[in-house]
Amino acid sequence: MTYTSTELIVDFENYDIEVYNGVSENFVNQGDTLFTSTITGAVPRQTFVNVNEQGFTDLAGNEGGPVDEFTIDIFTGTFETQAIKRVNVYPNPATGFIQIGSVEAINRIGLFHIDGTIIKTYIFAQGKAIVKLDVSGLSSGVYILKVLMDTKISTTKIVKR
Repeated sequence: MTYTSTELIVDFENYDIEVYNGVSENFVNQGDTLFTSTITGAVPRQTFVNVNEQGFTDLAGNEGGPVDEFTIDIFTGTFETQAIKRVNVYPNPATGFIQIGSVEAINRIGLFHIDGTIIKTYIFAQGKAIVKLDVSGLSSGVYILKVLMDTKISTTKIVKR
């Protein structure tokens, strides 16, 4: 992530970057108006970054808000392709129940409408290899199922009849 300011900043530090579900590392001051850091997410696609704008001071002693631009470069690995091969959802189409099986422990499942709005999230503190979900209450249609394992995520369309 790159942070650019129109003013010279004297006290912007890595602790001014709050990362939820991840960490900020390799913080580098590139020259008083340009700062870079590497954000590493602990949960794929669920990492949020908050920059504490009150943590800055310009050369005139004014506090807060001189960061004008954020540049985010997203790099993803091949974990999604690998995860998809390891997750089975059946029957699909379904009428009553679906079963989700994985060679890795399933930590969380998100069920979404096709437009992306969430219907329900299932969390498994101990992780499960096989999960059975009741979809009988859903209207007929297409839904999105996101299965999260430790460092992998699988996204699958399911059809409810």
